[in-house]
Amino acid sequence: MKDLIDRLPENLKDFVDQDQPFEKKMMVAEGLIPLPPSDLVKILVVFINDENEDIQKAAKNSLKDIPEDQMKNILSDPNSFPELLDYSARNFELQKYSQTILLNRSTLDSTFAYIAEKDTSLANLEIIANNKQRILRSVSIVEALSRNSLLSRSLMDDVLSFLSLHLKKSDDLKKFIGENVEKDDEPEDLDIDEFTESFFDDAEISEELVEEHDDTEEYDEEDEDIDAIKESILQKINKLTMAQKIKVALQGNREARRILIRDPNKIISSSVLRNAKISETEVVQISQSKVVGDEILRQISDNRKWTKLYQVKLSLVKNPKTPSHISLNYLRHLREIDIKSIMRDKNLPGVITIGARNLYKEARRTR
Repeated sequence: MKDLIDRLPENLKDFVDQDQPFEKKMMVAEGLIPLPPSDLVKILVVFINDENEDIQKAAKNSLKDIPEDQMKNILSDPNSFPELLDYSARNFELQKYSQTILLNRSTLDSTFAYIAEKDTSLANLEIIANNKQRILRSVSIVEALSRNSLLSRSLMDDVLSFLSLHLKKSDDLKKFIGENVEKDDEPEDLDIDEFTESFFDDAEISEELVEEHDDTEEYDEEDEDIDAIKESILQKINKLTMAQKIKVALQGNREARRILIRDPNKIISSSVLRNAKISETEVVQISQSKVVGDEILRQISDNRKWTKLYQVKLSLVKNPKTPSHISLNYLRHLREIDIKSIMRDKNLPGVITIGARNLYKEARRTR
């Protein structure tokens, strides 16, 4: 509260002075003293944090009573208190002011993250996803976006593409600097920190999560050494931050990918499919998995390179978690022997088995 008072213009500090009589403070909190709206809200934000509950309640009611057009003008002002922007996002009808708050450069990253998780406006989610500076500055925004069920695949792909590109550029730059610039010869205008202060800044990851273990490609389940490797990797991944998990998903080895493809956070699991080291064999295995999210199966089905593989199409159709419209689409591309097997599979939705039965009968009739 003291920090808020210190930031008040000098002509407003008397209104919130602790020595002021309660009655006078209450009159201000109730909006009974004529003040320009932009000045009044600054005082009300202070009073919201007042130790007296009656003052708090009156200030909250007065903020709520400010006409919407006036409030939008105030919230669009870059000189508005970030605390006012945050309070408005969390306590007023979100759709009224969220876009105005998102477009104000004074808005806190934590407020941005709150709106990213709660907002139901696709236009606002697009504003958030396209604010690349904030995306890199705050992992909490990416995490909040991933929890919003309305986040479209295209927006998620946009965020992932940007993070992947940034990670590659960041790593390439650090490598270039490390190999080509002696510390004593660094140009004065080259600020290393400028390039490392970003989303992946502190996302240092163990080499054990990146280096491929050749013997795990087709590993023996009884091999104790492989079990030790898998357990060690799982333990390391469980301790990672979200930024680190995304980095591992994008760059990690086969065993790390196996673990992270099942992560409930769709930003992390989707990042695995963007890993340059992912093999066609892995894609087939993921397509067969009953524990991955349906969003992962949708993304695989949208990849033309992968769906050229017969085994991927077959795996998608035979996976009960694959959305039915996708399964029905690929059902038509399967061999008769597989269609016959699918129509008898009791684990699949009825619409798939019935579709398979109809295709099988049709194939028999046309012989």
